[in-house]
Amino acid sequence: MSMRISDTAFVLAAALLVAGCGEQSGDLAVEAEAITCAVGQGAAMADGCSVERTATADGTLLTIRQPDGGFHRLRLAADGRTVTTADGADMAQVTPAGDGLIDVTVGEARYRLSTVAPQPTP
Repeated sequence: MSMRISDTAFVLAAALLVAGCGEQSGDLAVEAEAITCAVGQGAAMADGCSVERTATADGTLLTIRQPDGGFHRLRLAADGRTVTTADGADMAQVTPAGDGLIDVTVGEARYRLSTVAPQPTP
């Protein structure tokens, strides 16, 4: 049995992709933090969403995941109160919620966020 060069290249590429699965790129590990949210028009605030925080040169990138599989990416500025959308068409609206918390509304979703990132546990 012989293999053409294109078949060998395909097998090699597939093997490299499988070998790379599950590896981290050397960046800091990102842990998800549970947050309260309301997803959909008229929905009440409840537990069920999570946020991943990644430090960048432009501020903290927030990836907020909803229970229905949807998500939003936001950028939290160094002041901890200025939030902008990192992608998507909807603008973020911020409302103070007291005790170091803010409510961020994007489209029909509302998220309650801490303006201070949680400290890593040893």
